[in-house]
Amino acid sequence: MVNRIPNGNLLTNKLGLLNSLEEYANGGSTVQKRSVRLDFLPETYRLDDAKDREKFTQTFKGIC
Repeated sequence: MVNRIPNGNLLTNKLGLLNSLEEYANGGSTVQKRSVRLDFLPETYRLDDAKDREKFTQTFKGIC
């Protein structure tokens, strides 16, 4: 494969990007030694996670 980037899915889909940014913000990076606020991220729900799915349904219960 010519156009294959190893671990390219970490940044090329929304869930991979979100996971990478959250890990970075939580100090998962070995290079970074300080806390980072990522206040530019919108509220995001992972519907495959039971806790996030419950938060989603509680947030949007009255809207639908």
